[in-house]
Amino acid sequence: MKLAEALAERADIIRRLDHLRGRMSAHVYVQEGTTPPEDPNTLLRKFDDLAATLTDLIRRINHTNSVTPFAAPGVPGTPADGAANAVQPATITDALALRDTLRLRTAATRQLADAAQVPQARYSMREIAWVATVDPAALQQRADDLAREQRLLDLRIQELNWSVDLLE
Repeated sequence: MKLAEALAERADIIRRLDHLRGRMSAHVYVQEGTTPPEDPNTLLRKFDDLAATLTDLIRRINHTNSVTPFAAPGVPGTPADGAANAVQPATITDALALRDTLRLRTAATRQLADAAQVPQARYSMREIAWVATVDPAALQQRADDLAREQRLLDLRIQELNWSVDLLE
């Protein structure tokens, strides 16, 4: 099984677990003298079995990610602003961590750029004028660069997911 297939299976199991939770809750109470269409205890056992399967699958995915080298020719490994603490990811796990932080940095930079673009209303010339302390255009460019880097990294991760076999 390829890593990408395992990731799809993980998502499916999580959806199935959510569905089972809803079914269990729906059948906790019934009118006196009737039986529920599904026994919550049976559903709970199914839930536990499926959760155990999910645990094993997540363990295997994490193990595969942590030992699979991430050679990313053409994919930048440093953030767009050239931060000194940036490193080229060594494993898929490292690449996932970098992708997640790129996502956070992109969102924060866009939020800052958006906040700087809000015009400050003045009702008279006597009111104090507010001046932006950052350059919105430069921040927007930085956010675009970070987002591009994140997309490239994500594409490389997905490419590896379809070429790497899931480990035990």
